[in-house]
Amino acid sequence: MAKLRRWEVAAVIAIHVLVIGTPVALYCYYKHWETGHYRALVSAEVAVADVVFVGSESGFREGCGTAVFKLALPEKGVNALPDNARYPASAGWRETPYVLTGDGLTLLDRWQIGLSCAGMSTELARQINDALEKPGSYVNRGAEDALIVIPYLNLVALVYDG
Repeated sequence: MAKLRRWEVAAVIAIHVLVIGTPVALYCYYKHWETGHYRALVSAEVAVADVVFVGSESGFREGCGTAVFKLALPEKGVNALPDNARYPASAGWRETPYVLTGDGLTLLDRWQIGLSCAGMSTELARQINDALEKPGSYVNRGAEDALIVIPYLNLVALVYDG
């Protein structure tokens, strides 16, 4: 059996690092970018602190998911929202319980699919769904997304589909 030379061993190690390390590095970079992207969207509306969960699923054309953050100023809640935000307080923050529109033509409640396709823990999904069903939280819909502020859990969730 032939003995490998030092440069051959180094070349094999370099190739393994390149083949294994590059996809891992790209994935880590993407997750960092994704978290920053959602943080920027949410923090433009509500002051957020730590990331609790970011998860999504995408197909050929559409995607869905959820980004959950800790609420940085829970005592202010939606009162801290600027009126010129993407989800302006003057344009539709609704206190829960959230009532489904039942309008299948415009799909106004389609954003809720993001809760089930995000891959989050069952406990976190249950907490968000429970918050939508009882008083004390706030929801504001966008075109295919919604921002949910849950002051009593100190959470903010951006849920989207499409």
